[in-house]
Amino acid sequence: PPWVKCARFKERGEANGGNASCVFAVGTGEKKVRLYDTRVNKRATMEMEYGEAAVNSVTFSSVDEHRMFAADSRGKCCAIDLRTSKVCGAIRGNSGSVREIEAHPTLDLVATVGLDRYVRVYDGSNRKCLGAAYAKQNLTCVAWDAFEEDRNRKKKKKKKKKNRNNDDDDVVGNLPKKRKKKKKKSKSF
Repeated sequence: PPWVKCARFKERGEANGGNASCVFAVGTGEKKVRLYDTRVNKRATMEMEYGEAAVNSVTFSSVDEHRMFAADSRGKCCAIDLRTSKVCGAIRGNSGSVREIEAHPTLDLVATVGLDRYVRVYDGSNRKCLGAAYAKQNLTCVAWDAFEEDRNRKKKKKKKKKNRNNDDDDVVGNLPKKRKKKKKKSKSF
């Protein structure tokens, strides 16, 4: 049996008729990445040799259904093309063991964390580092706040709605108002 270090299901999507959750990837301690499809059989549909160390984390791209990412315990992070079963590019900048790699649920971004104490964010398509943050401690997992975008959208909608209401008030408020004439009081001494 394989020495499984990590496993990740492919998110259910429109691709493959909504049956994408039947596909999952496994990273092993024998330096291999395997892809399984439960609809086909119990054996791996794809198996590739990966790097010089145990594979610690795998994740699927949410933007490109034919791309996944893998990271090992020596700091190697790569994008893998699922059609050709080959590495299509390296993610550079990590030093030390990468403990987790995570793809953004809606954008083409990838985050990595590891024992070098940095959180790094990369562009998923060209694999360039967009930013890094030092965390002062060894990191073992990373997660995206996918709900932040939803909150921002809701805030924008509320602001637009509020602005529309204010605009309506301004139209009413801009009508000429009738001014009361002040009567001058005569002073008598």
